[in-house]
Amino acid sequence: MSKSEMLDTLTTQEKKDHVKSLCRFFKDFPKAGVNFLDIMPVFKTHKSMEMAIDVIVDEIDQKKWKFEFIAGVEARGFLLGALLANRLHVGFIPIRKKGKLPGPVYQTETVKEYGGDCLELQQDSDLVGKRVLIFDDVIATGGTMLGTLDLLKKAGARVVGSAFLADIVYLNKVQGLDCEICAPLKITS
Repeated sequence: MSKSEMLDTLTTQEKKDHVKSLCRFFKDFPKAGVNFLDIMPVFKTHKSMEMAIDVIVDEIDQKKWKFEFIAGVEARGFLLGALLANRLHVGFIPIRKKGKLPGPVYQTETVKEYGGDCLELQQDSDLVGKRVLIFDDVIATGGTMLGTLDLLKKAGARVVGSAFLADIVYLNKVQGLDCEICAPLKITS
């Protein structure tokens, strides 16, 4: 049996373990005191990307969330978020950093583990009353998710939940995260 065929027979837990084994921490990046979770090795093969999507879809399916769009957060949330939207046959809405989207935009300021950002969503996204799932690669303190929630509320969307590849569970989350989250990888240290 080839390595590719063996990967096809893995259980969900084995897929989670494999994807987690590809991730790595970089101490003091992008600034002193921050341990940065790098998920980029997941993108080196189509099989590992497929496994990452498989385990995220499994978590979402367990929640029984119904939604019409995935709002993916720049930049790593785009990589998996667009693949996830394609797999689930829903639309994809980009949440971008300031100055990257043309036309009128909603804006919000965020506070993250290692600094602040301004996020934007195009006002012509036609999300009024639409059910949206937020997706980003990692939840650390939840600051980016809180900002994304604010943008989607400004656009009139109904956020059903937030999904991530990984949750850094040992970090305290910000106040005001009033939606359910799921993440197949739990980073405990």
